[in-house]
Amino acid sequence: MSTRPTPFGADSVRWALPHEGMRVLALGRLGGLAELASAAGCLVTALEGTAAEAQRMAGRVNGGAVRASDEDLPFAPHTFDRVLIGEGFAAGRSRARALPEIARVLRAGGRVVLALNSRDDTVPWVKRLARLVQQLDSTAMRGDYGTDAIEAIERSEHFAPAEHRTWRNWVPIDRRGLLDMVASRPTVQRQPEAERDRVLGEIAALYDSSARVPDPLLLPFQTVAWAATVDHSRLDLSHVTESVQIRIDH
Repeated sequence: MSTRPTPFGADSVRWALPHEGMRVLALGRLGGLAELASAAGCLVTALEGTAAEAQRMAGRVNGGAVRASDEDLPFAPHTFDRVLIGEGFAAGRSRARALPEIARVLRAGGRVVLALNSRDDTVPWVKRLARLVQQLDSTAMRGDYGTDAIEAIERSEHFAPAEHRTWRNWVPIDRRGLLDMVASRPTVQRQPEAERDRVLGEIAALYDSSARVPDPLLLPFQTVAWAATVDHSRLDLSHVTESVQIRIDH
């Protein structure tokens, strides 16, 4: 068990990215993993679907940011050692088109890594928190998202069977941080103000009754990461993307 101000413990980062200097492509929302990869000495390029998101990520990773689609990656074959994907990875037919592109830009022996975090609601105060948050967002804190992505990877002819590891990590969180974490959820922001304020008030009371001030509460996370090695044997590497690349460097 580790205590760290991020859901990703150091061991999970080392497992996904074992060597400094690895070239890494980060696709979409990764919960801070792209920034940790950059800090660990990897050369990280972030790919985002909008200019605003690319601008936001440009200052957070050391390889700049690109606005493009993961269905048509604007990179030459064999560019990256790792491609990182997370909860927001494309679904359905979009995912089926994205996986060959991910395989194409990976070097021989490279891996696609899917990393997911879920809060452990076996801890009593977290279980109570989940019930409160779900009054505003029924999908919150259920931990059942994202695993269909690894099933798609394992069905793909472009990747070997995945291996996976699980870690537990405790993230310190203070009263303001807990309220901000809940209030920032898009579904919560769309709720009527009175209902939102009522639930946030109950969450504040939960914090006050559970924390030992001045120490913060510890929010338990479980990180599960899968890694699958690319198989180029059935991939046409002659494809050269014609998509527009808008690169934003910090």
